[in-house]
Amino acid sequence: MKTHVRACVVAFAVGAIPCAAVADNAKACAAETVSGKYGIQSSGFSDFVSGPNPSRIGDFVPIASVGLFEFLLDGTVSSSETANVGGLVFPFTGIGTFTVNSDCTGTLTRTISIGGPAENMQFVVVQGGAKVLLMGTFPGGRLFSGQMERLSKKRQD
Repeated sequence: MKTHVRACVVAFAVGAIPCAAVADNAKACAAETVSGKYGIQSSGFSDFVSGPNPSRIGDFVPIASVGLFEFLLDGTVSSSETANVGGLVFPFTGIGTFTVNSDCTGTLTRTISIGGPAENMQFVVVQGGAKVLLMGTFPGGRLFSGQMERLSKKRQD
């Protein structure tokens, strides 16, 4: 840590690189950073809803969900959530794969038990993996954002 502080002070003094860049490089992320269980909360809008007439806002339907995610060291993820889509409430599960880049950004693709196209998420790991900020889309008109918070300590596998 002292070496990092000295490097930051020297780099800042000579104007070579910002201290934030040094700090980011010193704390690289990987799958291990997010391995474990998280609670998730997300909300957004969709223009694709089947079933009974949902409540709409213009051409869109509000969506919200809450549930659990588990990231495994092998790059797979599983989830169990309950969603409210325009007033229609239903549970669903998901499975997929994820990658975490060294700069703490990542991507996740999953299929969910209620059908439809694969869901794509982009995320940023913050606070050393304690939180994950995310934004997701389905092809054709669904957008949501939210965050995950760690429920358990990092795995030591």
